[in-house]
Amino acid sequence: MTSDERELWWLSSTDLATGVTRGGAVLGGVPASACAGSYCCLHNPSDHPLRDAPLRWRGDRRIMERVCEHGICHDAPDDLAYRRSVGAEATGAHGCCVPSCCGIEPEREQVTVPESRAVVVVDYQAGWPARFEELRAAYARALEKSQVPYRSIEHVGSTSVPGLAAKPVIDVDIVVDEPDVDAATAALEQIGFISRGDLGVSGRYAFVTPERFAPTNTYAAIEGALALRNHLAVRDVLRADPALRDEYAQVKRHAAEVAVDIDEYISLKSEFLGRVLERAGLSEADRAAIAETNRGIAGRGAHG
Repeated sequence: MTSDERELWWLSSTDLATGVTRGGAVLGGVPASACAGSYCCLHNPSDHPLRDAPLRWRGDRRIMERVCEHGICHDAPDDLAYRRSVGAEATGAHGCCVPSCCGIEPEREQVTVPESRAVVVVDYQAGWPARFEELRAAYARALEKSQVPYRSIEHVGSTSVPGLAAKPVIDVDIVVDEPDVDAATAALEQIGFISRGDLGVSGRYAFVTPERFAPTNTYAAIEGALALRNHLAVRDVLRADPALRDEYAQVKRHAAEVAVDIDEYISLKSEFLGRVLERAGLSEADRAAIAETNRGIAGRGAHG
């Protein structure tokens, strides 16, 4: 697949109103009358769980996709239904590893894994830091409104490293002291997040992200916890070493090309990340604990 075919083509409300051309394909600008009386992912989406997820045009397969909060592409249900109705290729499979994790049941028994299920890794986007700042400001307001003390709000993950290819999902750690985790969780729930607990990762608490903040993985992380030190160490080492950053980009792109789901994608990066953590000075015991946690996540499904 070419880089052009992997480009994410997000559709804004302006695109839908005026039309936009991408690689010779016209997206949006289709009159609503063209789909009158039927569901359409552009004008009249059905009431499915990913109705409000961002849209992406998949150029190589000629289908619209919805990108869930995990950064995984799903065939847009309404476009999928249309393709089935005319006898075109339509798998219905999606890229998340836990059945119904995004409310759409994968058809694992009926289909082989299509390329569209690969994790999406894109070139670094200049707008990611600004998007993090928007999230940081919103989270800070929520915490301060509820009078919850916090240490910092950190941009972590690959989108926090300038120049690094990444899944187009902003990772955020809200750093709090352990006694303040429940209060921080309650503050985030006030702005639409849903707590998922630690999901087996000690010192790091996950959430279901409301649509207005997606796509993001936002965590409450305990100050000093190994999970937080892991995130910060990887970020800081890669920011400081462009050669290592570029090597990691190659690892990520290869993993995204061959992985059948996000768990395999995580596994394929593990050896490289172990070297990064060693470079950061984490002890052998800490690195082993992180590797064991990652194996546990993959063993039960990356999303719980």
